[in-house]
Amino acid sequence: MSDTRTIIDMYLNVNKADRQSLKSGGFSDPPTLNLRRGTQALFRCHLMLDDATTYYQPPAGCTWYFGIDDAYTRDKADIVSSANSQFIAADWTDSDFLNGKVCWRCDFTTQALKDSVADAGNKSMYAALWMTPSGGLPALMGHWDINMRNIAVDPTSVGAVAGVVFDTVDRADSTYQKQKPDQGTIWFKNGKDPLIYCTTTGFYYPIVAVDVGGGIIQFVPGTGEAIS
Repeated sequence: MSDTRTIIDMYLNVNKADRQSLKSGGFSDPPTLNLRRGTQALFRCHLMLDDATTYYQPPAGCTWYFGIDDAYTRDKADIVSSANSQFIAADWTDSDFLNGKVCWRCDFTTQALKDSVADAGNKSMYAALWMTPSGGLPALMGHWDINMRNIAVDPTSVGAVAGVVFDTVDRADSTYQKQKPDQGTIWFKNGKDPLIYCTTTGFYYPIVAVDVGGGIIQFVPGTGEAIS
């Protein structure tokens, strides 16, 4: 399967620690860098000096760190980060870490980023690339603004749809049929045959129509039965 990471090519003027566009041999202000929550990216970065020609040469044995945050609050954990182990030279055929061409993987699927963007369509954030020489202090390679765009369709929040449950006769009978009516009420046995409760005997009686002649019909009780 092919790599699904979004490729982000960029230039940093390390003398000013700033992201730039390189056009006609010179630096210019770049367009806003739009990133997308829920994706994964591969940054391919050119570290250059102020002349926009000479590549910066990091010291051998240095380590790298990339982070993104949504506030300048001190001592706040970065909501997105790529440690030195995510700086993999083999990810970019033109990479040359000793001559200013570095690359790193970045994961925008984290819960921290999801919580930060929340329900907004996008959110302004800040990114930074740091290099730390062996035995030395971190050096800022670049610090720039980004626009983190949200996603409307999130595969991590998909819930299984419950299957269709078909009713059964037994369940319907037990659920909807009144098994024992209140005293003094009419009960339709089996959902169709009317019975009436007698408070004297405590039995339920069917109502029977009897032809007594002369075109007269009388309703008389049938054989009573006890209903538990």
